[in-house]
Amino acid sequence: MTKKTITDQIVEYQQSQQEAAEALSQAQSRVAELQALLHRQTGAITALQRIQQDQATNGNGAVVLDADPESEEVTF
Repeated sequence: MTKKTITDQIVEYQQSQQEAAEALSQAQSRVAELQALLHRQTGAITALQRIQQDQATNGNGAVVLDADPESEEVTF
C-alpha cells in the first residue's frame, strides 16, 4: 500500500464515522419525538379511562368535572 492509499482510507473511515454519528443523532431525535408522542397518547388514554370510570360510577352517563372537590358536582 502506498502512503496515499492509506491516507485515502483514513479519510473514508472518518467520513463514514461522521455519517454514522449524524445518523445516530437523527435516530435519537426521532426516538425522543416518539417518546413524547407516546407520553401524550398515554395521558389521553388515561383521561378517557377516568371519564369512563366516572360515567360507570354515576350510572347515569353524566360527565362529572372534578375541578374542585370542595364544590358541588358539575354535570352536563
